Amino acid sequence: MSEKRARILVLGGSGAIGAAVVEALAAEGAAVVASFHRGREVAEGLVGKGSALAAVHLDLAEVEALRRGVSAAVDSLGGLDGVVFCAGVAPSTQPLAALPSLESLTPESWQRHADVELRGLVFAMQAVAPHLREGGNIVVLASLDAAKPVPAPLLSTSAQGAKAALARTLAKSLGPHNIRVNVVAAGLLEVGASQLLPRSLVDDFVAHCAAGRLGQVREIADVLTWFALENTYVNGQCVVVDGGI
Repeated sequence: MSEKRARILVLGGSGAIGAAVVEALAAEGAAVVASFHRGREVAEGLVGKGSALAAVHLDLAEVEALRRGVSAAVDSLGGLDGVVFCAGVAPSTQPLAALPSLESLTPESWQRHADVELRGLVFAMQAVAPHLREGGNIVVLASLDAAKPVPAPLLSTSAQGAKAALARTLAKSLGPHNIRVNVVAAGLLEVGASQLLPRSLVDDFVAHCAAGRLGQVREIADVLTWFALENTYVNGQCVVVDGGI
């Protein structure tokens, strides 16, 4: 990392991966602000232990509140060099089979998901881009269905695929300003979706995974951290981190 202390905003810094990213960035000497929606205790805990300078409440479904939250975060940091987007709809506690299918999907369930995962992401990018005046990295966390056809809820696959498409588009439009936009698509981890999938699907993933195991949160956080701090040339890519499927 360069001698200049990088100033990074982690959107969704109170989730399992987001919090790990905050800690990994801090370990590399970055100044970090963590946003949260419902995970105030986790985000403020990161401030208390010195991993984050501040915790900012931010609701991706409310555009004006989103803009205010980003401005507050940038003010706390004194500028902005990079953004890690780990925010999203809170994971369902329902098993995969109980989540909406094409046949059972309702406009209301679709809209709630789209407001955060799609609309929220787009307007978050709109809010942060003007602050990256000297260039920098935007890296977006997605799941494996952003890049590969895997068993997943319809709501998830549509949103994750859109993240990859958005990165390609923004890489072109923001590239002239020395801003790089990439997606990291994570495979199954020891936490999260693997707890909701049928055991047979999880076992099938492991059987076809070159690493022979599920991923760990820190392994994804380390890749996101590299993109936020070190990347200078990778742009518009969806990088798969799944242990080799």
